[in-house]
Amino acid sequence: MLPNFFLLDLRSSLWAFALFGLFAFVPGYAVGWTADFIGFRHRTAVTRLVLSVPVSIGVSPLLAYLTSRFGSIALTWFAFGVLWLVFLAVLAVLSLRSSARQHMLRRFIALVFLSFLTVAILLSGAFLGFLASTGVPMTGGSGARVFQPSNVGQVQRTYRTEFGTMTVDLRQVHFSPATTSVTASVAVGILTVDVPADAIVYLKTHVGAGRVQYIGNPNPYGYTTQPFKSIPSSLKTLASQERAPHLDLNVEVGVGQIDIQRGNG
Repeated sequence: MLPNFFLLDLRSSLWAFALFGLFAFVPGYAVGWTADFIGFRHRTAVTRLVLSVPVSIGVSPLLAYLTSRFGSIALTWFAFGVLWLVFLAVLAVLSLRSSARQHMLRRFIALVFLSFLTVAILLSGAFLGFLASTGVPMTGGSGARVFQPSNVGQVQRTYRTEFGTMTVDLRQVHFSPATTSVTASVAVGILTVDVPADAIVYLKTHVGAGRVQYIGNPNPYGYTTQPFKSIPSSLKTLASQERAPHLDLNVEVGVGQIDIQRGNG
C-alpha cells in the first residue's frame, strides 16, 4: 500500500514548525538576555521578541557550524540545550519577580506558558539528543522520496533523507558479478529498499528505535546487527552464484522502520 503523502507532508510540516521556534527565537533571546547587549533586559517584551529573531538567525548557524566542525553533533545539541535551559530560567525569573497581587493573572498565564514550553523543550531536546546518539546522518532533506535507477550508471553510492520516507528501487538495475556497494539512511521515517530478484545481497542494518523487516529473516519483527547474506533460492550451484549480481547494502534508520524487499524473478 502506498503511504498517504499528504499526511506525511503535513506531519513533517507541523514538526518543522514546532521546532522552528527552538532555533529561530529561543537562542537569540537567551544570548540577548545573558549578554544584555543594547539594553536587552530593559526593553519591552515585544521589543525583546523582535530582537530575538535576527539574533537567533545569526547565532544558530554559527553555533551549529563551530560545534560540529571542531567537536561533534552531540556537542551541537548540548550547546543548543544549554541555550534552551537559559531561556527557561529567564522565563521563570520574569514570571515570578512581579507583585503577586497586582499581576496574579499575568503570573498564572506565564507559569502555564512556562510549563508548556518546558515540556516541549525537554521532549524535543530528548528526542533530538537520542537521534544524534544513533549516529544516523541528519542530512538529505525531508518528504517522500523515490529513487528508481534503471542502469548501474544511475545508481548512487549514497542515498540520504532526514525526515520522511525514502524508497530506493533497484529492481530494474542489471548489476555485474562484481560487488556494488550502496548506503541508504533515513534519520526519522521509513526506508524501503527493493533489490533485484537474482541478486546476492550482503546486508548490514542499523536502527536506533524501530523495526527492520528484510529478505530471508524468519522473524519479520526482529533483526540482527551482524551482516546478513541473502542468496536467491534459484541459485543452487556455486557457479550460478559466482555469475549472479552482488549487492552490498548498508541501511540505517535513526527512528522508524527499515523494509528490504526482493523483486519477483
